[in-house]
Amino acid sequence: MRRRLWRLTDTDTREYSHADVHTYGLWGKMDAAALKTFLEENPKMREILRLAVEVEEADPNQKGQFGWEWHDVRAHPSSLMKLVVAGIVKVNYKSNRSTMYLLVDRPTVKKALAQGR
Repeated sequence: MRRRLWRLTDTDTREYSHADVHTYGLWGKMDAAALKTFLEENPKMREILRLAVEVEEADPNQKGQFGWEWHDVRAHPSSLMKLVVAGIVKVNYKSNRSTMYLLVDRPTVKKALAQGR
């Protein structure tokens, strides 16, 4: 697979494949402390993630379900792409008609949301 060079800062340049960025974002999976810091810097994301947790927990079996869409969490797709790049949300399914998302680590997101209250 061809690798693309992503520039994160002026001094930090790393190689990532397109699949890596889509699944885990540029920085990989976030831990609770990093997610808490991210939410402090981006307070609008807190409501998006709270709704994402609610949607994912509404159907615990998730049989035949690919995830949730932008309108389920009342967020513009560009906001969701910021969460994908940060490694909090992943694109689970993509077609010409829809893009379905899932949280990468739901327990960590719940923990960070609870800490921020």
